[in-house]
Amino acid sequence: MEGLRLEDVQEDSPQSRYLLGLFEEDSAMLAKYVKGLHESCRKILDCQNSLCAAMQDLSAKAMEFERWKFPIERDDSVLCSTMKQLAMTVNDISSVYTVLSTQVSEGVFQRLSSFLNGDIADITSLQEVYHQLDQEHEQVLSKYCKISKKKENETKARIESTDELCNVRKKLMQSGLNLYTGLNLLQHKRKTTLIETLVVYLQSQISFFKLGKEMLSNQTTEFLANSVASTHEVHNAMARTAESCQEKIESIQANSTYYFTPDPTPDMQTPARKIRTNLRQTSSFLFIRHKHGLTHRWEKEYFFTQGTNLMSQAKGEIAGSLVVDLENCTVNHVDVDDRRYVFQITSPVDTKKTITLQALSGSDREEWMATIRNLSSGFHTQQPPVLSEVPTGSVPSRPQKIPVLHDQDTQRVDTHQGSKGSSKDLPATPPPSPLEVVLPTTPIQFDMISPVERHAPPVNRSQAKDGPPRRINPFCEPSADGRDDSVPYGSTFSQMYTIRFLGSVEIKGDRGVELVNETIRQIMAARAIHNVFRMSESHMIITSERVRLLDTSSQAIKADFDLRDISFWAAHQENKRLFAFITRSKFSKGRGHHKFTCYVFESDISSENICKSLSDATGLAFNKMLERKTSESQDIS
Repeated sequence: MEGLRLEDVQEDSPQSRYLLGLFEEDSAMLAKYVKGLHESCRKILDCQNSLCAAMQDLSAKAMEFERWKFPIERDDSVLCSTMKQLAMTVNDISSVYTVLSTQVSEGVFQRLSSFLNGDIADITSLQEVYHQLDQEHEQVLSKYCKISKKKENETKARIESTDELCNVRKKLMQSGLNLYTGLNLLQHKRKTTLIETLVVYLQSQISFFKLGKEMLSNQTTEFLANSVASTHEVHNAMARTAESCQEKIESIQANSTYYFTPDPTPDMQTPARKIRTNLRQTSSFLFIRHKHGLTHRWEKEYFFTQGTNLMSQAKGEIAGSLVVDLENCTVNHVDVDDRRYVFQITSPVDTKKTITLQALSGSDREEWMATIRNLSSGFHTQQPPVLSEVPTGSVPSRPQKIPVLHDQDTQRVDTHQGSKGSSKDLPATPPPSPLEVVLPTTPIQFDMISPVERHAPPVNRSQAKDGPPRRINPFCEPSADGRDDSVPYGSTFSQMYTIRFLGSVEIKGDRGVELVNETIRQIMAARAIHNVFRMSESHMIITSERVRLLDTSSQAIKADFDLRDISFWAAHQENKRLFAFITRSKFSKGRGHHKFTCYVFESDISSENICKSLSDATGLAFNKMLERKTSESQDIS
C-alpha cells in the first residue's frame, strides 16, 4: 500500500476508517519497536565492557523487525531485506569488537531519540486531537439534525447550528488531513531512520578500527554505500509526497463547500448544488428510524446500493447487511415534525413495511430518491441478463446482484448483463469501497466439490460388497505400503486442521492484507444477501509441498494446491477465526497471463496458527530447493 488517500478524510467511510486504524496500529507497533531498538543502543553506551553481547542484542533487534509483521509493510519489502542484511553484518563483527567508539552516541542514540520523541510523539498527539474532534463532530451533527421543521424558519437558531457544524468540520478535516499526511510520511521516515541508524553505526565502527578493511569485505562496503544512496532516494520521495499532499490539501479544501455546509443558508451566497438524477448507485451516511416499543429512535448508519439491493453497514460491522430489495419499490417525501430531509421507501411485497431515512440536505435526499427510482424502474440495466450453466427448472437471480455459484445445482449468475462488451462499457458494481478487488464478471463460489465427486457415476452396490473403494486417510489407518496417501511422498512437514469453506472468487491481485480483508468482507456480504448459511467442513493438510482439502467423512480430495502456486495468506485483522489464501494459475490464452483466486475459510482455532504452518511449510520448501541447487552445482563442479 502506497499510503492513505487524503480524499478519504472527507468521505469518512467505514473502509477508510478501517484503513486509518491499520495505519494507527502500525504507528503504535513502530513506536514499540523503536523503543526496543533505542534501548539496545543505550546498552552499547552504558556497557563498554560487554560490547560483544550488546552488539548481538542489537543484531537480534534488527533481525526481529521482519517478524513484527507490520500491517503496512510487506514481507518481501526492501526495508525488511535491508534490515536483515544489516543485522547479519553486525552479528559478523560482534565477535571481534570489544571497545565501543564514542562516535556512536551522536550517530545512533541521538537519532533514535529524536525519531521517538519527535516524529512518533507528534503522530500520537495528532491521533488524540483527531479522535477528540471526531467525537465533537458527532455531537454537533446530532444537534444539527435535530432542528425541527417548526424551528427551521428561525434564522438565528439555524445559522448558529450551521456555523457550528461548519467550524467543527473544518477543524476535523484539517486535523484529519494532518494526521493522514503524518502517517504517510511516517512510512518514509521509518525507512530512513531505521536504515540510517544501523548504517551510521557500521560506518563508525569501520572508521574507528584500524583493521576495518580486513574485517569487512569490499562487498559489505558497497552494500552500505547502496543503503545510503537508497535512503537519499527515500528522502527525495518523501519530499515529493509532502509536496503532493500539500497540493491535494489545498485542492480538497477548495472543493469542500458542500461538505462543510450540506445545506447552505441564504446569507452564505453559495451557488445551488446541481442534483444528479441519472445515478445507478450511491452511498452515504443516513439516519434511519427504528421503532422501539412505543417510541422511535434515529440511528446513523452507512447506506449503499448493491445492484437492486439497499445495504446498510453499522459501526463495527465487517460487512453490509440487506435492508430491502429496491425493485418495484416506491419512494416519497415524508413530513416529520422533529426532522428535515426525510424520505420513505415502501416495499411492493409488504406495503406495511416502510423504511424511513433522513439525509443531511435537500440535494442529498433528491439524489437518493432519484437513484432509488432508477433502480426500482429497471433503469439500472440496459440489456437482458446473461445466464450461463443454468439448469432447466432453476430460477435465475435478478441482475446486478452479487454473483453466486452453487456447485449443487451448477447455477451461475454473471455480475453484468453484457458478455461481449468490455468492463469499461458496463456500470461499476459497488460495494462503496476504495478496494474494488473482485473482478466484475466472475461469480462467487460457496461450495467446494471436487470434479470426481461432481461427475462420479452411481455406485453399484453389488460390486461395492466385493470390496470397499480405497479412501485417503490423513493421520490414521496407513495404506498397504505403510505410507499415508494424503501426505505427498518425501514431505518432511505435515499439519492437519479442521476448517469450513466460506467461498472463493477471482480477484485482481496476488497479495496484500487489505486485498484479503476486502475479499472476506465481500464474500460475507454475499452470504448474508443470498441467505447462505450452510458450510462444508474439510480437513486441511499442509505439507512442505502442497495443501490439500479432504472431505471429513469420505476423506476424498476436494482440492489440491501446489505450495508454489499459493502467493499469499493472511488472517482477518478483527475476526481471527477467518483466514484466506490466494492462488495463481495461468490463463489458457497463453504465456504470461495469470488469474488469481482468493479462498476464504473459517476455523475453530485462531487462524494465525494455520498461517504460521503455511509459513513454516514454505520455509522448509525454500530451504529444500536451496539444498538441491547447491548439490547440483557441486556435482557440476
